[in-house]
Amino acid sequence: MGRLGIFVIFAIFSVGVAQEFRLPRNILPTSYKLEIISVLDEIPQFPRFSAPGKVWIRFDCVEATDVIKLHVLDLDINEGGIYVHNSVGVPQSIRGFGSQPEYNFFLVNLTTALVAGESYELYIPYTAPISPTRLDGIYLDSYVDPATSETKYVSTTLFAANNARRAFPCLDEPDLKAVFEISLGHHAKYHALSNAHLLDTNPLPEIATWILDTFAPTPRMSPYLVCMIVSDLTYSEAPQPYPDAAIHRVYAPYYFIDRGGGVYSANLSSTVNAAFESYYNISYPMSKLDNVALPQFYYTAMENWGLMTFADRALLYFEGETSAVQKYSLSLTVSHEVSHNFFGNIVTCKWWTWIWLNEGWATFASHQGLQMTYPELRPWDMFIPQIYQTAMAMDESLNTHPVASEPLTPDAIGGIYDDIVYEKAATLIRMMQNFVTEPILQEGVRRYLQKWQYGVTEQDDLFLEIQGALDDSGQGSTLLPPSSTIKGIMDTWTLQAGYPLVTVWRVSPTQIQLSQRQHVRNEIPSGDEVWWVPVNLNVLTGPSPGRRKVWLANDGVNLTLNVGEDELFFVNPESIGYFRVMYGSEMLHQWARLLEMDHTKLTPTMRAKLLDDSFQLAFSGHIPIDAALDLTKYLNQEVDFLVWKSVEKSLTKLGNLLRSGSDKTGQLFNDYVSAKISYSRSALQTQRAMMDAISVDYLDQELTRLGPYFTLGDESSPSVKSTVQEIDSILKPGQEMVNLEQVQEKVRKIGQNEATRGTTWDLLTERILSVKENPGATHALMSLLEQFCPFGNSDQDLVQVNQFITSTRRMSFTRKHQSILTSCDDTIKKNIHAKAKLGPLVKSWLIKRR
Repeated sequence: MGRLGIFVIFAIFSVGVAQEFRLPRNILPTSYKLEIISVLDEIPQFPRFSAPGKVWIRFDCVEATDVIKLHVLDLDINEGGIYVHNSVGVPQSIRGFGSQPEYNFFLVNLTTALVAGESYELYIPYTAPISPTRLDGIYLDSYVDPATSETKYVSTTLFAANNARRAFPCLDEPDLKAVFEISLGHHAKYHALSNAHLLDTNPLPEIATWILDTFAPTPRMSPYLVCMIVSDLTYSEAPQPYPDAAIHRVYAPYYFIDRGGGVYSANLSSTVNAAFESYYNISYPMSKLDNVALPQFYYTAMENWGLMTFADRALLYFEGETSAVQKYSLSLTVSHEVSHNFFGNIVTCKWWTWIWLNEGWATFASHQGLQMTYPELRPWDMFIPQIYQTAMAMDESLNTHPVASEPLTPDAIGGIYDDIVYEKAATLIRMMQNFVTEPILQEGVRRYLQKWQYGVTEQDDLFLEIQGALDDSGQGSTLLPPSSTIKGIMDTWTLQAGYPLVTVWRVSPTQIQLSQRQHVRNEIPSGDEVWWVPVNLNVLTGPSPGRRKVWLANDGVNLTLNVGEDELFFVNPESIGYFRVMYGSEMLHQWARLLEMDHTKLTPTMRAKLLDDSFQLAFSGHIPIDAALDLTKYLNQEVDFLVWKSVEKSLTKLGNLLRSGSDKTGQLFNDYVSAKISYSRSALQTQRAMMDAISVDYLDQELTRLGPYFTLGDESSPSVKSTVQEIDSILKPGQEMVNLEQVQEKVRKIGQNEATRGTTWDLLTERILSVKENPGATHALMSLLEQFCPFGNSDQDLVQVNQFITSTRRMSFTRKHQSILTSCDDTIKKNIHAKAKLGPLVKSWLIKRR
């Protein structure tokens, strides 16, 4: 799933805690027969925008019980029509119904207990809403036909993580897999889509000109993967990569399809899916894969099996209009969702504790998919700033949480999708692949997918199969430390929060020492966390240049290595290990001198790692800010987008801290960075002919985007009025796609301008409060607010944030959105502190440079 990107507070997570909101396992579903009518037009039989439904749930009783407990939320249940009978049709007497609304439980109380070992069927008639305000369950979407100005309606669904219960009564937990037989009724002017292919269409007897589409049974799957869409969308179809391959289509409003907007993604979906089938040696079991572009969508995308849904901007590609960076983002999103066919759909996490087995693997595999099919997009280079560095930035707070974390409340389930289970988990998988080697990991994952096909797993199930592949290879003793296992190593990374800071220093001319401790931004580590740390070293000079691999053990003991007096070595050169590196002051001076003399002596990945780590350590007070700034002197020669992308956050953060105030430090810093960008542009023009087109496009767009941040004054900022108009367009989507990323970019540019920051904050927060009942609009606006917060660096900014936090608490905003504001408050406080501490030091460094 493409997610919100919202940080979730650790207090709502733990591992191994008994939970009252879990269903008992006395009955296990085997299949659902589901019939739903989507009422998008005025008819006398049913209210408009309602979904009358019937569900037949077949289940096995594994433990005698006189209560059938299942999930129901916001459904109108016709209790008089409910019945239960056994496998031969004998009715089971019902003595009444009950509920536990705090857990969304609906209870069918029986006169006599069901018999263990017997099979039963439960029938429930009900009506669900097609919500015009929510963006989960069954909800109403729409677009405006540009030819007629008519509003066209779409009934669609979003059930992750636990919202299938809003569409039909069910046992709505990921391990309770079943086969789904779905029929959708609708007016004949629409068509229906569901997970499986269409079997047949028949008239709907009770309503003239209406039809009932019946779909093939699905494989066994979790309820959150069910999807049902009724619309008049049309499609582009990709050629089949091999005979009998699944049909891949992209659905969207006709005017997008007519412009060719679905062609690229349909082909990409088909190509990447075939690549995964080959690489992991497992077949995609469905006959088709539809990808649907929706104007209003809560996440970026959702991996419903056989019927994936996307925000339209994340799926539609227009040749000559979509930029190279947007094309990459779109491609990665499609690859991510397609990879879920294998990680999440064929094999599913047993409970949300292990959601990283779905999302972390899909994030990792999405880069694999692009590398196998579109390597020119440089996905593994993009991984470093977008995945690796993002995870580290999120994971350096005391409020972080382990990759494997169990939600402790029903509300917490909706907040499981964050940077830890996506980016951090993907980074850990990439690290594991490096220390066990790609062939062994590939074989282990093949075994895992085959063994657990259509089943559910915990992380130990994965580690066991990788361990088996490693043992069978005969390389375990050379690849892992003595007496260690895959589980033992990886548990130190998945079951505890945070990551290590590896310190490197010379203890003598011929020896260096490496040590580890938890890295926490601006705070003291809370405990004695240690990890099994795989450390790669690249020896650049001396008599024995080359690569070395060592392990820092999880016993807290420093590691001493023998080196040559003249050896210059780089730790973690490919940004494979999930840790920051802190060099001694003399080594940092060596790196700065080397970069100025010949920066190509370090690879782009090394330069990106060195700059990112050094600035983050300077912001945390571990090294002087001068040492980090010295590393930027060479940037006028830098023409690799990876390096500029990696240093962007550090430069803009420092620029944000220095912007306000009566002295000229901000202007001095802006002039310094602007000059580096200008020189880099000149170097790009000189070297353009020697670079590949994608790298040129990436760098050109990065420098174009970055340049205005370092120009003070109103002329560099979009007008507040025009940007607010674009913000309002997000709330009322019509025939044009709203590019949320572009609006975010404008909000960031306004945020950097002290003169307009307060006004824009007021306008944004006013609109958030006005749409508090609309989750989609609230999410879009909160994502803009999240981009805005890092610019706050004054007491007045802090006052505004705290006032808004107070008002949203009164309005009962969600925990996820409150966590954004909590993070915003924390960021501004840290900015105020850092500004006071770093401002004079940066000013002194800049003056010396003049």
